[in-house]
Amino acid sequence: MTTAMPVVAQQGSARRINRYVLPAADAPVLPTVVAVRDLYLHYGAFQALTNVSVEIPDRTITALIGPSGCGKSTLLRCINRLNDLVPGVRVRGQVQVAGQDVLGSQLPVQELRRLVGMVFQRPNPFPLSVADNLTYGPRLHGALSRSDATVLVEEMLQAVGLWEVLKDRLQTSALRLSPEQQQRLCIARALATRPAVLLMDEPCSALDPVATEHIEALMLRLASERAIIVVTHNMQQAQRVSTHSGFMLMGELVEYGLTPQLFEAARDTRTADYVAGRFG
Repeated sequence: MTTAMPVVAQQGSARRINRYVLPAADAPVLPTVVAVRDLYLHYGAFQALTNVSVEIPDRTITALIGPSGCGKSTLLRCINRLNDLVPGVRVRGQVQVAGQDVLGSQLPVQELRRLVGMVFQRPNPFPLSVADNLTYGPRLHGALSRSDATVLVEEMLQAVGLWEVLKDRLQTSALRLSPEQQQRLCIARALATRPAVLLMDEPCSALDPVATEHIEALMLRLASERAIIVVTHNMQQAQRVSTHSGFMLMGELVEYGLTPQLFEAARDTRTADYVAGRFG
């Protein structure tokens, strides 16, 4: 599978696709970090996912698109087992993250949440200080010395571009930050456990266009170190930031592939109709 990587400038003879360039044909294939096979999910009598199979390469951004209620967020929540919290849910199939079986009993949920970070639609910082938001996860997963905590806080805030703004406000309540700062802090909090995968469920829906652009630029930087899977209703956003896209409809993953191909030369007429705005 050919993969694309985020870059700032043109490299060699590669051609630019949105904010990415497609590498040469002989570029190394990135390993699969999330593998979903034959996945079915029911909420009681309602079937929300039907026979979903997909492989997500490491260090890429995958966008899940489709109309409301098509199963995008449900699929996302299968990867970190948040669906377990829904009464009457039944899941069948296989989900692997970094080679480990997610749906089996051998991988504790706490370890899974360390491997898979999650950012939600609206910023949801804990009602704690900026610093405590960032150290909460690592402390939950093991001991964290004061010196290590200091280093971690600076590193995570640097990663999301907030260090210079917040370095003198580390003990300020996170609830006092602007919406964009809160969402960046939530991304930093998700990164603090060194996840292999970052899940993002409509991370920009509550933000204005300028803040959205900042979060998108941040996503592109973060994808150099981990896989990102983002659910979005904004098809322009999917084209701007993702290397791969999957179109979902009525619980089915209709089509998955490189983003330019899916938007410009979809293999399935349902995908072509959706990205052209003929329905949805």
